[in-house]
Amino acid sequence: MILEQVRIEGRIVLTMDKGIADVRRFPPRRYAGIVLFRPTSTGRGAVLAFARRHLPEILRMDLAGWLVVVSERAIRVR
Repeated sequence: MILEQVRIEGRIVLTMDKGIADVRRFPPRRYAGIVLFRPTSTGRGAVLAFARRHLPEILRMDLAGWLVVVSERAIRVR
């Protein structure tokens, strides 16, 4: 499973898969960080623009052990 390899390597997960927000199944404390992108549009260009717009702020955060949900309205940390 790719998430297990990511965890072992201490990498941050960047995803649009809403299933990762299940903190019982994927406890954030086990990961170097989980970032869930929730753009309103899923077209390739729109997703890239969304990620580029929010990445500078996300990269300034201490992500270790946290689930970060990024939407158009806010960045939430759980």
